[in-house]
Amino acid sequence: MTKEERSVLQRLKNRDDIVIKKADKVSTVVVLDKQAYLAEANRQLTDDRFYKKLDFHPTEEFSALITDTLDERYENDEIGVIVYETLRQTNCDPGQCFLLPKIQKEGMPGRPIVSAIGNPTEKISEFIDSHLRPHVEDSPSYIKDTTDYLNKTPSSVLPDHSLLVTMDVTSLYTNIPHDEGIEAHREVWDSRTIQQPSTESLLKLLGHVLKLNSIMFNGEH
Repeated sequence: MTKEERSVLQRLKNRDDIVIKKADKVSTVVVLDKQAYLAEANRQLTDDRFYKKLDFHPTEEFSALITDTLDERYENDEIGVIVYETLRQTNCDPGQCFLLPKIQKEGMPGRPIVSAIGNPTEKISEFIDSHLRPHVEDSPSYIKDTTDYLNKTPSSVLPDHSLLVTMDVTSLYTNIPHDEGIEAHREVWDSRTIQQPSTESLLKLLGHVLKLNSIMFNGEH
């Protein structure tokens, strides 16, 4: 990169009227008008079906609740000392929300992304994922990617005149009811041969992951 190119990038970086983001799902950089970016974020974050604006900083409270649960599970021999020390976090921060522009869609809406590094639920989310992923991958409906689909559905076994149909769900994760999602996890974890940690312990941590989340955007909770 030449000196002139570095200078141009620095000038772009220093501008406060634009936002530079990676595009959603493609390797493209997008330069956005900052006011348009903020308007799109506010359109989504003011939807009170999924978000609630807070006038306080709940991270310390959430962290304490999670720590209490981990203390209880450790004292009851549900988790060992190594797992306990790994999952227990201190000096936590709220998640940071930002948008990736969907340049392939009309109006270029943004996909909300939350960076949960340092968030109280960061480590227990990874723990829950490690206990759920094997069951998800064993599900007969699981498809990892296009290659996995082609391997599982070779064209030679498709009947003549078959129609391949796909569908998309708007805001899939935010539309999953928490209680029904938790019960689905219960059914999966109850089927385990080895019940360690117990289903109830995993569900307790899952509830924290789903319900003890706070994010910040543009300086607001």
